[in-house]
Amino acid sequence: MPRTIAVVNQKGGVGKTTTCINLGIVTVVAGGKALVIDADPQKSATDAAALLKKGKHGLPCDFTTESGHEALRNLHRIRNYDRKYVDTPGSLENEGRVQAVLSNSDLVIIPFDLDGGALKPTIRTARLAQEMGVPFAILMTKVDPHATRGPKLVLEAREVFDEQGLPYFKVFTRNYTCYSDCVKNNTIITEWRDGSARTAVEELHRVHAAVELKLSRLPIVERVGR
Repeated sequence: MPRTIAVVNQKGGVGKTTTCINLGIVTVVAGGKALVIDADPQKSATDAAALLKKGKHGLPCDFTTESGHEALRNLHRIRNYDRKYVDTPGSLENEGRVQAVLSNSDLVIIPFDLDGGALKPTIRTARLAQEMGVPFAILMTKVDPHATRGPKLVLEAREVFDEQGLPYFKVFTRNYTCYSDCVKNNTIITEWRDGSARTAVEELHRVHAAVELKLSRLPIVERVGR
């Protein structure tokens, strides 16, 4: 069953593009067919995809750029993919564009950078998804890879989200330089070879599995856009 997953936070720099592209890659590695859609006027995903396509292995998932509201309202009409991941703007000024994406989404992933002052925008994004009746979960990103600091911040964030009654994934991704290094070197993360890449890919597979589990527990809703 084709599913659309929006990657949304009303704050930039929290890892939306990294999450979106790499989930598309991991979906293909896991045997699915994926489309990544760049709905952000800043075109960060488009720039990253262009670099990755130049590499030896190319970009295994398909990619497109869609910025018009009408096209975004019709994402549900794209049927020939198992998963569609949509990268979205990171500002309130583009809320209409975000709402157009949400109206077509089966699930919203809300990346949350623990060190980036993203708590309030993350909660606002979650409330917007709630108001629109779209299932969502917060994904903690850019977690400090050092053993002492990272886990402490994760636990503190979970306590806040529990108090707010907001669902979150128990898995998370760490702030490894391999995410940016592989793009700069025209290599997808699953083919990048450095000390942290293997761990990063393992984390991405865990995130993908958590997303798939959440999707499997959701009712099938025919999104018609609006």
